[in-house]
Amino acid sequence: MKEAQQKAAILAFVGDPRREVRRKGALLGRASRTNERIWRRLNTRLRAVLGRTGLPVIWLDELQQQGATFGQRLTNGMAMAFAQGYTSLLVVGNDCPQLQSHHLQRAAAALQVAPWVLGPDQRGGAYLIGVRREAFAPVAWLGLPWQTDGLLDALLGLAEEGETVLLPAESDLNAAADLLRLFPRLSPAHILKRLLGPDLLAPRPGRPLGVFRPHFRSRSGLSWRGPPAVA
Repeated sequence: MKEAQQKAAILAFVGDPRREVRRKGALLGRASRTNERIWRRLNTRLRAVLGRTGLPVIWLDELQQQGATFGQRLTNGMAMAFAQGYTSLLVVGNDCPQLQSHHLQRAAAALQVAPWVLGPDQRGGAYLIGVRREAFAPVAWLGLPWQTDGLLDALLGLAEEGETVLLPAESDLNAAADLLRLFPRLSPAHILKRLLGPDLLAPRPGRPLGVFRPHFRSRSGLSWRGPPAVA
């Protein structure tokens, strides 16, 4: 029997710029206002990326989120979105500068044939979580190790073997070291390069720049890679 067509939406689960600076520290050794501006620009970029997907978008910023912990806020947000009639959700945040519309379009297509789609980050977390309504178990989600390097493995543990599609690994911004690794790979047109200047992180003695090397694993056999430069 052919599966029912999924009605997908994107849930943008974003933090407040000021609180992001307090939680993650300064991405640059500059005034807090500059660091807040980074997160505001990433919010602007995320809106543009999501707008190019052609999918419905639910924008849930920190002031709208309900719950005492990250897990509670995200679980409540997803339950609210599913209650609106959507049968699958793509959850993303504002901390992945490499996120592109093609990641979301491919994830939405994958949810037509699999109940789970995950975009791993470089630290064992996830920059994208795609899940069908029937696979969403609120009690289990509340107990996941959110915002830790054990999240991806925990999510894979919830999914059944062979029914999870993994997208290419990308980098999230969780600390200054992440920006140091990622910045050289961004295209000149990227919003962070335009904000901070193309030579901001030029190598200097005592401050090496790591080379970003994607690591990809897939249970499904599907391999989707994005362009080397990110706008």
